[in-house]
Amino acid sequence: MIAYIAIDWGTSSFRLWACDESGHSITHFHSNEGMQYAVNEGFAAILDKYLQQLDCHKNCPIIICGMAGAKQGWSETPYIKLPTTLNNLTTNAIRFQHHQHAVIILPGIAQHDIDNPDVMRGEETIISGYVSTQDDNDNLLLCLPGTHSKWVTYCDQYITHFHSFMTGDLFNLLKEYSILRFDMTENNNDDVIFTTQIKKIIENPARFSQYLFQARAGILLGYQKQEHCVSYISATIIGLEIAAMLQQCQQTKKIILLGNGHLLSLYQKALSSIDITYNTDDSYHCVKAGLHHAYKVIVSS
Repeated sequence: MIAYIAIDWGTSSFRLWACDESGHSITHFHSNEGMQYAVNEGFAAILDKYLQQLDCHKNCPIIICGMAGAKQGWSETPYIKLPTTLNNLTTNAIRFQHHQHAVIILPGIAQHDIDNPDVMRGEETIISGYVSTQDDNDNLLLCLPGTHSKWVTYCDQYITHFHSFMTGDLFNLLKEYSILRFDMTENNNDDVIFTTQIKKIIENPARFSQYLFQARAGILLGYQKQEHCVSYISATIIGLEIAAMLQQCQQTKKIILLGNGHLLSLYQKALSSIDITYNTDDSYHCVKAGLHHAYKVIVSS
């Protein structure tokens, strides 16, 4: 029996789990109906389409994290200021009725720092899900790869600060609009090219723009193969992100990678190539666990 509906509403993606009381998924939907699509189609219209396919009772609560709570989302949920405990996600959630369903949207987190302003929506629920399922969860540096990658410091039950990087966005811009688009047409996922370039960019991050152009020049002059261009560019961009974090974060923290798929494997490869140890968990599992934790605190307790 469906006890509640959990939704991770991202910028470009939409994930819905119909869950039982224990948080086990009975039905799962995944689409590209993220906020960018929903602002035109309508958040309520998209949700109703899926509700019609589910055998859930009329008062079934709906727990949502991510961009549905953004300014351009369904109903704006104010950011929580740092430092904050993850318990504040549930105490600061907003609630309203949609038909006979209670819709609960969890807030994001904001870093009010004039030198390091930053925001997140959705990643905080992934972190909540990870922390809620672990015994040893103190003094962590959590990396969440993505379109806007996050590196989050979690200490003494508090998120104390975080750093965002437009790594995925930058890769897509280069692939779609730069001169490199003519060479980023195929990818053989060459490990040697990738790990070699990771080390080069970490040693010389100031040469970032130069390394990008050398990808093009190396192919034109026959020093590199076109099919290796994507691996080279991926390493250059990801390596720049890691170089920045090596400068800003203490190495004594335990590094946790929360991601999935090919992108997660790139970060694993990158950290391993420079002998940094880490643990890994699946971000889809974590966000569902975070939404389940919110359900238990807000609805079933």
